[in-house]
Amino acid sequence: MKRLIYYVLFTAILGGFSLQTNAQVVGKAAGLVKSNETKMTCIFAKVIISNSNGVIKNLKTDMDGKFKLSGLDTGVYNITIIYPKHDTLRSTIKIVQPNENIIENIYSLDPKTKVLVGTKLKGEGPKSAARGLTERDNDAGMLDIITAQTIQEAPGNKDAGDVLKKMSGASIQNNKFAVIRGLSDRYNFALINGAPLPSSEADKKAFSFDMFPSSQLESMSISKTATPDMPSEFSGGVISIKTRDIPTKPSFSLGLGISHHNLTTGQSFSTYDGGKLDFLGFDDGTRALPQGIPNSQDYINSINTKSEMIPLSQQFNSIMGSRTITALPNFNFNINLAKPFKVGKRNAGINFSTLYKRSWNFVETENRNFGITEQINNYVDAINKETVFIGGMMNLALQLNQNNTISLKSIVNINSSDQTIIRTGQDLQGEFDVFTTALYYQQNSFASSQLVGQHKLKKGEFNWNLGYSLIEKQIPDFRRITYQRDMNAQQEDKFKLAPLTGNPNDAGRFYSMLMENVVSLNYDYTFDNITPKSNTFVSKLKLGGFHQVRDREFNARVFGYVAYNNLNFDNDLRTQDPNEIFRTENINRNGFILQEVTNKSDEYQGNSNLHAGYAMLDQEIGKKFRIVYGARVEQFNQNLNSFKAGAGDKVNVNTNKLDILPSLNIKYSLGKKTNMRFAASRTLSRPEFRELAPFSFFDFSRGIEIAGNPELERTSIHNFDYRVEHYFAGNQLVSFTAFYKDFTNPIEQVTGPDVSGGTISTSYANALSARNYGFEFEIKRNLSFLLKDAKAQYQNWKNYLYANLNYAWIRSEVDVTNVAGAYRRPLQGQSPYVINAGINYNNPENLISGGISFNRVGKRIVFVGTEIYPDFYENPRSVINGQLTMRMGKEGKRKNLVMKLKFNDILSQKIIIYQNQLSQGTDFQEGISRQMRVTNP
Repeated sequence: MKRLIYYVLFTAILGGFSLQTNAQVVGKAAGLVKSNETKMTCIFAKVIISNSNGVIKNLKTDMDGKFKLSGLDTGVYNITIIYPKHDTLRSTIKIVQPNENIIENIYSLDPKTKVLVGTKLKGEGPKSAARGLTERDNDAGMLDIITAQTIQEAPGNKDAGDVLKKMSGASIQNNKFAVIRGLSDRYNFALINGAPLPSSEADKKAFSFDMFPSSQLESMSISKTATPDMPSEFSGGVISIKTRDIPTKPSFSLGLGISHHNLTTGQSFSTYDGGKLDFLGFDDGTRALPQGIPNSQDYINSINTKSEMIPLSQQFNSIMGSRTITALPNFNFNINLAKPFKVGKRNAGINFSTLYKRSWNFVETENRNFGITEQINNYVDAINKETVFIGGMMNLALQLNQNNTISLKSIVNINSSDQTIIRTGQDLQGEFDVFTTALYYQQNSFASSQLVGQHKLKKGEFNWNLGYSLIEKQIPDFRRITYQRDMNAQQEDKFKLAPLTGNPNDAGRFYSMLMENVVSLNYDYTFDNITPKSNTFVSKLKLGGFHQVRDREFNARVFGYVAYNNLNFDNDLRTQDPNEIFRTENINRNGFILQEVTNKSDEYQGNSNLHAGYAMLDQEIGKKFRIVYGARVEQFNQNLNSFKAGAGDKVNVNTNKLDILPSLNIKYSLGKKTNMRFAASRTLSRPEFRELAPFSFFDFSRGIEIAGNPELERTSIHNFDYRVEHYFAGNQLVSFTAFYKDFTNPIEQVTGPDVSGGTISTSYANALSARNYGFEFEIKRNLSFLLKDAKAQYQNWKNYLYANLNYAWIRSEVDVTNVAGAYRRPLQGQSPYVINAGINYNNPENLISGGISFNRVGKRIVFVGTEIYPDFYENPRSVINGQLTMRMGKEGKRKNLVMKLKFNDILSQKIIIYQNQLSQGTDFQEGISRQMRVTNP
């Protein structure tokens, strides 16, 4: 934790230092070319920039009609623009001072010759949506991408998880885990600035994308087909997060947000006394194990002399219950700074941002468990959740010369949640009314840095990336206490503490710490053209390597309250309030002691080494064919050390695998704006440390127990994809993609056979095989082609009104012939369809812009069942978000003042996890399906 605090302070100090740095950058020519005849942008227009010494550069506009050139000294420059069926336009720009930046000049082409001096626009906007389409068009494989401009304009984008929900075939589970093409999070891979992201979760192979605020993103992309230079551990997609890039002009922004939650703000809210630094997102030690507590083995041995346990038990915090406050409005605050400067004569730049968010959220969940034939319990959980996010990002770059650039990209995030859960209801099996309080604090800390080098050489380009990531996840002092009374008791009868057996679920505490370090290095050299004598056959050769070392350590300690002596126990204590029952004077020979029940399996250590090398050929045949192919060779070693649950026998997993992973991508240009693509590849999905470790954790809010399986095998996957895409001018496209995937040994989370006690036991297992197939359709267009008869005054706005839709149809089938009595079913987490749609209006000439988005995901298996206990499904729900943005002025200082009004999850449909008997099918049926968990958000 100290390392992370130092990391935050270091980032903040450097960010503050940059404010004092004297900014000095060279000029830049940038422009947007439009046609006065069609009112549309001109793509691939020829742009010639020259001065008195002659031509400096020949350029072409991109898919959105834009061009850019940096590195200009002071002086007068001539710009010549040539476009078919339009007269040549000649213009001039003048850079008076070395630090002047002309950010964007608008050039309008007429049928008649016209000389226009570009209009200077101040302030650099985010990475354009059109540039994202250019990247997609030029990518070797099949890429979906959303850039910063679209992220800012689209409604409901609070974090990277919200951004993912806008992408074709992608959805988010539990508000943070990615599901792509119906494949659960374990079949996806995440990168940040080119370096791998470690799993942020203790109990699954996944990364929590709500850790990244959308304001820190330059772009997010999903690569859905493999190339040799990409990580091999995916099938759904490789999710690449790029934090904001180095600017060309100084800028500073400050944001303040206040939001209202209709079930929470201004209402009664249950909480408890935590630490003094909770508002900053980390515990100050209030929840830590008391300093005088011995190690686990010594504490357990002290049960032999119970009297020694009394002073030890008295050191723990006695608060086990809640208190009530009034929930405040949610609050967020952010600062963004961008500044170019000089280091000697070399160009450099910094991009710094920090974000603070604090929110309160109340939801009510109906929580039920069933046996094979009968209902076991019926609870209502009032979940009061306070979350704090504090993060910082700093990107530094130094341009050594025109051909060599080095950059350092760092990000630090602390994301904590503090939950007070009040459970009421009935234990139908034991015939008790139940009252339970759970105090659950979780702190996730993430730090990542990448040192990146880009070097253009005479015959090619050399790039490298040295990355380090640190994940820490702490659960300090997870407290639970349960009271009960007979179901037939009178209303005035008191609840009594449940009989104490040492089970922490009845009255106990849980502490855990997970820490993972990831060091990675990737590098590649691209030979520009290895067939220089051929005009119709151009080949690039890319050779590279990747190395990754991971180290994870997890440990937990579990304690349960018991009576010091059952014969002399004071039963009147059992009716005391949760905040009074375990106070110091009740920890004695006639009261309670705290017993440790930690198992050897409650800790594990793991490490892995991955070394890869690859060769990739990128060949263009004529003007229409592009073929990218090659192979990746990976040597993987994984070790895990732990103990079997209960027995205490050692568990040692030592895996060594060598894999050759070929891939092929073919692109055929049907026209300048139309492409047809085909891809085939072999990829993998390896077990995570947690999936192998026998450690068992009880998830109180979901009523499930999760344990690992040391016998897991890696999954081998063959992937086939086909896509047709067409690009329109002005950030518009339409595409159709079909895919087929074949799995050997797919890994899934499955339920255990014993459900009689009301707790659902889950673990991980390999099925024999599976196949996954479907198609995706995506379209994004402005509505000008539909509104040709609109009145003249509206002919401008219709070009800025965009509609987008992506739809994925997905099917899968798992081979379960190795499971007696099992039936055909889809892969765990696979949805039969995903729909993302939206309408956005954004005209830079107007003060008001806005949009609305729609998302719906089909039913999907949450847990795989057994032959006697069917699968758990999540019912589909529709989510609608809206956003309205207003600039306070067109000119002057007021134009930099922006107000945004956002609405999230307007429909607020219930989240339902259900189970059907085999004869009832898999669709949710009101009044028939077993509603295991129902949440009103």
